[in-house]
Amino acid sequence: MSMPPTTFATLSKGPDPLQATADTLALVRSRVGECPVRAGMVFSRGLARDAVARALTSAFPGVALVGAASEAAVAASGACEDAAPALAAWWLLGEGYTVSVATAASSPSGKELAQTAVERAGIEAFQTRFAVLLQDDTPLSSGLFEMLPKGAAFLGAELAGVWTHEGPASAALLISDWPTRLATGLEGDSLAEAAKTGLKRKGIDPTKVVGGLLFETRSDRDLNLGNPAPYVAAVARRLHGVPGRSPVTITAGALLLSTVKERAEG
Repeated sequence: MSMPPTTFATLSKGPDPLQATADTLALVRSRVGECPVRAGMVFSRGLARDAVARALTSAFPGVALVGAASEAAVAASGACEDAAPALAAWWLLGEGYTVSVATAASSPSGKELAQTAVERAGIEAFQTRFAVLLQDDTPLSSGLFEMLPKGAAFLGAELAGVWTHEGPASAALLISDWPTRLATGLEGDSLAEAAKTGLKRKGIDPTKVVGGLLFETRSDRDLNLGNPAPYVAAVARRLHGVPGRSPVTITAGALLLSTVKERAEG
């Protein structure tokens, strides 16, 4: 039986990276059952990057993983943390879509990064529905815009300590041809405002959202989005704009995935 695409978030607390990772694995295994884990986006605060990356990569062979250090609090499922060590992750599950990760060298090209991700996913560039870029201080967004289709949702942030299942990276791009409707919100002064703006623009009922990835440039967050869907939030240095525009610095950004089927006209 086909398992529909969905997401969920985990949050583990404590200063020991091995224990935080073990707690995360226990949460994942208690939730997924037979549903395949397709990808994970991991954000840590005050934990050793290499220890977290090794443990998760070993636990999820063949799963696309990207991670980075959050500059301040991390949050999941509406439960916020202060500056204490914590590990938050957003997991993509189910079937009916592809997802892949590409990494870049110290002086990468955004266009080449996107091309590699598309080839690994086994899809055409125009089939990309959303892309998430984690990078150090090397600007890549404008090059990505040349590869991503006009309607693709894009969210990018500058974060330290970027890694993937392949090892440490200066930049990592995750792309997917997610099969149901999605939204991005890049306006507003809070996560909640950015998310609600994106949903309203796309006409998506918040109760149909299965999860979201949220970034902001400040540590004060409002995750009261009006439904119980799982979210992960991480504070980033900079967020980049949408395809077709020059990269811009914004305060809050959100990528939201839903179960709503695409309209006939696309």
